Amino acid sequence: MKYTGICIIVVILILAAVAAFVYFKSKKNAFHSATGKKVPKNSYFTQGMNLLLYLTEKYPKIVELQLFNGASKQELKQFQQKNNVQFTEELMELFAFTNGLKLSNANLEIMPLSGIEKHMKDDQPWNEGGELLQIGYMIGDGEVVLLNQTTGHIIARDNYAAEKIEYETFADLLDFIIDIFIADEIEDEKLGNATFNP
Repeated sequence: MKYTGICIIVVILILAAVAAFVYFKSKKNAFHSATGKKVPKNSYFTQGMNLLLYLTEKYPKIVELQLFNGASKQELKQFQQKNNVQFTEELMELFAFTNGLKLSNANLEIMPLSGIEKHMKDDQPWNEGGELLQIGYMIGDGEVVLLNQTTGHIIARDNYAAEKIEYETFADLLDFIIDIFIADEIEDEKLGNATFNP
């Protein structure tokens, strides 16, 4: 009888631990295998992201893409209100799809909302007018990815050389990375569709 009681308590504790693990894992900005994640159908970045997912699955040693749980509409609204930030429709869709991403090619990292908020407190000498918002990094040698909140354009800016490339959309930045950093390494007929126009 005493042994049965101990077994029941142990089973209950194990079940509680498993339930807690599943709950906290679902709440965390958990990494997803890039394959199997569904891209929004009619977004600016649909074509480029689907191509990256295809390349990640077919050439995993060359293209590594990390995606995360998307932010909710409420989280996006609160973030923008709290920080006096205005995302474009495209970025709203991007963060709803994945709250941050990491792409091995070009060392592209789009920070999660919490990372963007943290970096807003850093010294930003390139942001004299207050219209630029850092949303990520590229290349790994000091290049930052910015949102111009006035024009809605995405800017890749080299902090050391003070040079920048401006893209109309995030999708244009993805196309640039696919053309410049991936197409030279992979021969695939699907890569012929991605073209970057500076």
